Amino acid sequence: MSAVISRSDRPEQRACPGAARALGAMRVAGGVDVRAEVRGGKSRVTHLRERDGFKVRFARRASPPEGVIINTGGGLASGDAIRQTFDVGKDAELTMTTQAAERCYRSGDGATTSIDVAATVNDNAVLNWLPQETIIYDEARLSRSIDVSLAPTARLLMSETVVFGRRAMGEILRGGLFTDRWRIVRDGKLIFAENARVGDDVFDDFTASAITGGAHAAVTLLLASGDGEERLARAQSVTDAAPFKCAASAWHGKLVVRGLAERAQDVRHLMHVLVPALGGPPMPRSWLT
Repeated sequence: MSAVISRSDRPEQRACPGAARALGAMRVAGGVDVRAEVRGGKSRVTHLRERDGFKVRFARRASPPEGVIINTGGGLASGDAIRQTFDVGKDAELTMTTQAAERCYRSGDGATTSIDVAATVNDNAVLNWLPQETIIYDEARLSRSIDVSLAPTARLLMSETVVFGRRAMGEILRGGLFTDRWRIVRDGKLIFAENARVGDDVFDDFTASAITGGAHAAVTLLLASGDGEERLARAQSVTDAAPFKCAASAWHGKLVVRGLAERAQDVRHLMHVLVPALGGPPMPRSWLT
């Protein structure tokens, strides 16, 4: 006799409470550590560490290297703690993405899942952090932080998309928690910071016109580069043509794009055009599957 249990199901929907409790007791403390340096005139991965179900695969003969992070566990649940770290050496370039959308399941015991991203980008180095979207399930609890230290001449292009609920399944978020903290430092000085929080008191009205206007996907893209402001016109030409609410702004060497879409697929289409327009690489192949 067996039962298949979804971490996102409510307790009253589960046929086997004992197995659910055992599943809830499992915790992951995983992630990857990647370092790229210039060797023999090319950017190469010189250090790689994989932990607790997280792996990285690099395209063969790709230069600069493009890494795809794989979560073999298939998603995150209450109490999992993930840390991804990247170190890009002088003059090197590194692109990192994920194999698929990351799923944050319902927290059955009220514990909060954490995702921490930390990066160091040295002189004349480039980091492109382009993960696929994070999907927040009903009653999930997720705390995310992103900390990046940039050298004076480093370049950072990063995007994050959060999808609230499984729209195709008609899921309505009744509660949960999502907090997001970004800190970008250049040459020891804070150049970009923001905090966001969506909790039980907001989820019931989350798609109301005064909050997201029916949108379920939120995207933020940040370019921190010496030519950030010069690329604003290119960014606006792309965002003006987007089929959802989207806008770009630039100041003090930074360019930020924000958007709210009904479908994550619309955000994907935007990224395929926007990232190359901002001087980034073609979107990773995993985004096409």
